[in-house]
Amino acid sequence: TIATRLQGFQNLQKENGEWLFIGNDSWYHLRATMFNVENFPFPIGFDAKTGYPNGSDPGTFGTLFDFVHATVAMIIGLGDPSPELVQTILAVSSPVLSGIAVIVVYFLGKYITDSRFAGVFSSIVLALIPGTFYARGTVGFAQHHIAETILLMSSLLLVMKTISKAEDDLIIAELIKNREFSEVKSWLLMVGLSAIMLFMYYLTWPPAIMLFGLIGIAGVLYSIIGFSNRTAQSAALTFSIL
Repeated sequence: TIATRLQGFQNLQKENGEWLFIGNDSWYHLRATMFNVENFPFPIGFDAKTGYPNGSDPGTFGTLFDFVHATVAMIIGLGDPSPELVQTILAVSSPVLSGIAVIVVYFLGKYITDSRFAGVFSSIVLALIPGTFYARGTVGFAQHHIAETILLMSSLLLVMKTISKAEDDLIIAELIKNREFSEVKSWLLMVGLSAIMLFMYYLTWPPAIMLFGLIGIAGVLYSIIGFSNRTAQSAALTFSIL
């Protein structure tokens, strides 16, 4: 997966180590990441080079995506990374993240279908089939799309597992009201992990706030459809906390 997406990198890299990025947004992320490196750990809060002559809010730039890349650059560069190192990290990050996305898809497919074969097949399809995902994961495409995909799928997987645990353990509101935390400790941990993953998804791509609304709508519908079912009430409690 990673190897196929790294092909042709020599056509994008100059002799001096600088990169020719693919797409306009890649350059915005480079500027946001460089700002983060130069002012670490503070992200860019205002983009003076966009929205001439007054500047503008960085929007989806200067997010967790840029902060993670800046942090990696600071670690590898021992606190003083060169611009060429920052560019290289951004240039190869999408292929590396694509490999991680394939692993996440395997676990997601396996969980939904309860079949290891389905998980393997779905990950192979994602890894090798040509299309938008493949194009966004190639070297030089330094944008947030693959990271966003990983966090979205991870969020959905954790939310589904949290709901399943609530149903299996028959977690109901009375347990929390009665402070029987020993009964709900592991489930609350799953709720916390789901919330953190959803928040990371939002920090990487602010419009992801719509997922919070979709989860809320799903919770309402689930509660209405299975109102008399105790397991449905357990799932509804999970939705309400998230």
